[in-house]
Amino acid sequence: MSDRPTLQAQLEEHDAQALDLRFTDLGGRWRHLTLDAATATDERLSRAAMIDGASIPGWRDVAESDLLLLPDLDRVWADPFTAQPTLLCVADVADPATTAGYERCPRSALARVRDDLIGRGVADQVEVSVDLAFYVFDALDLRQGPTALGYDATVAQAVAAPQPWTSTYLVGQPEDRLADLRAEMVSTLARLGVDGLSHVALHGPGQCELKFGPSELLQAADQLQLARYVIDGVARAYGKVASFLPVPLAQAPGSGLHLHLSFRKDQRYLFAGQGYADLSDTCLHAIGGVLRHCAVLNAFANPSTNSYRRLRAGRAEPAILGFGARNRATAIRIPSAAKPEHKRVELRFPDPLANPYLTLGSLVLAMADGIQHRIDPGEPIDRHMYDLIADGGDGLERCAANLEAALTALDAARCGLFAKDLIPGELIDAYIWLKRAEIDRVAGQPHPIEHLIYGS
Repeated sequence: MSDRPTLQAQLEEHDAQALDLRFTDLGGRWRHLTLDAATATDERLSRAAMIDGASIPGWRDVAESDLLLLPDLDRVWADPFTAQPTLLCVADVADPATTAGYERCPRSALARVRDDLIGRGVADQVEVSVDLAFYVFDALDLRQGPTALGYDATVAQAVAAPQPWTSTYLVGQPEDRLADLRAEMVSTLARLGVDGLSHVALHGPGQCELKFGPSELLQAADQLQLARYVIDGVARAYGKVASFLPVPLAQAPGSGLHLHLSFRKDQRYLFAGQGYADLSDTCLHAIGGVLRHCAVLNAFANPSTNSYRRLRAGRAEPAILGFGARNRATAIRIPSAAKPEHKRVELRFPDPLANPYLTLGSLVLAMADGIQHRIDPGEPIDRHMYDLIADGGDGLERCAANLEAALTALDAARCGLFAKDLIPGELIDAYIWLKRAEIDRVAGQPHPIEHLIYGS
């Protein structure tokens, strides 16, 4: 019998007056249902935690809209921001008739991928570390309407200069005006049980990065959702605005979501070996799988029209389909590692808007496919490339050119990478529908720069 505390015991331990069930939609947004603590008993949740799936974009039809939230009692935190003591709890979305995971629930999809990886004997654990970049603005005013479209961002970092921006990477104090804010974010996450935390100032004006992990696959995705919640909440408490947009400012550096992955089996670290950069053949084949399926992966890892402003040719961003030891211009970097247990691959092309469950699930599937089919990743790239990238003349393959290209690749992968339906076809259908609606919405709006270029 499990010694895990019951939900009621955890509510009493934290003296919580409410239970906030958090679940993730297809777009990667954390949604929530709040229950009074008296309602949130183990027995009553099967009736109280029902939601209308027809009101979640891309989910159920109104004729069969009921869905059930099932709390995961291993993912419980005291909410650091609510006035009323509240317990946050991650929930899976289930069919109320069977309590089986809902086909379009991203978290359930990642759990299926993890269980399949273990069942096939590829690995029994995936460890994930996260580098999450974002911008913090003193103010961000958005204008959108029939006769207005634009934004005004007031940058937070004191050393920001007129374009092109002066780098603020690792700038010292007093110039680093956001050090206390980042420290508050880190200390808040530490109190909530997130390990391996650190923070730095990045290159852009007001650009920050938080690092955390390693942790287990599903836990890492949950913690990434929690981190975005804490970043947003602390920024608001300081009277500022956090932005996870990959490219929120013209000509400023883009923000990435760098994911460090390693596989373990029977307590052995599968990525350490005697090959290039001390990698094993298993690791090289995993890299080959990611490179082969990268356009498909872009659909989940780079899920917005803005994502491809970061990955476009001419920017010093990790859009090159290749890998290299310590090479930050490639889609995959092999960080230095003093011990076998530290050997990992860093996937640098994802961005902060990615749905963590679908992104990690598809990445693990691609790596497992590479291992199973012994996919050759090609020759590593160990040369300086930023000048070549700026000239656009390197001749190397890149990530998908835009969101539509990525969605087309995703649509074609049903009989390939997603043939086992671990990330189900109906989830993919709904995701493509949702993202193409976003493409149409952006395409239907005149861009302010068009007035400057073409206006009289």
